[in-house]
Amino acid sequence: MNASTIYDHTSYYTVLPADAFEEGLDIQSDALLNSLIDEEELRKELLVIIQEAKRKLDNPAALARESLYDLMFDRHRMRRWRIGAEQLLRSFTREDVAGFFEQYYRTGAILLVIAGDVEPGHVLGVVERNYGPLRPGAPLRDRGPAEPLRDEFRFREISGDVVQTRIELGWHTVPALHDDTPALDLLALILGQGRASQLYRTVRDAGLAS
Repeated sequence: MNASTIYDHTSYYTVLPADAFEEGLDIQSDALLNSLIDEEELRKELLVIIQEAKRKLDNPAALARESLYDLMFDRHRMRRWRIGAEQLLRSFTREDVAGFFEQYYRTGAILLVIAGDVEPGHVLGVVERNYGPLRPGAPLRDRGPAEPLRDEFRFREISGDVVQTRIELGWHTVPALHDDTPALDLLALILGQGRASQLYRTVRDAGLAS
């Protein structure tokens, strides 16, 4: 069992033997429907997250990527340090977290994915039994400010005690739901994903980067 958060979603996942499927789903649904959000446990967890945030500052890859987003966007919320700044994390109260939970953890914002050696009809019955009480409806979303259009070049250099130079490049493109997005995603895979890509062969195989 674990969880992860990226810029546009949080996922909670469990990997287990197929014959323990019902027990695993029971644990996950109980956490979703019946979270206590204990104030003392929240305080301890925030301290763990603050330490993780500090470790990221010592991670060249994470620091470069987060700095790229901060440079690329002037108003969009993606410019913020994803895990949160220490001052903000220390300010969170139980009421803040519980309010977020109540607003966003609803049927209209949740996808449940089950894969493995299970029988679909049985799975649906177990899911309906476990997740039936979930709060209905889609959350009201604040999309945030629109990012202004621009085409200038921006550059930032950060120095530190590292043995390799790391380069991150980024550019603005069409919105995620634009008709051109699937084609651009496919093109990105062909040009830059894996050992057979144009990027890998012309840069890595040529010995220009590691």
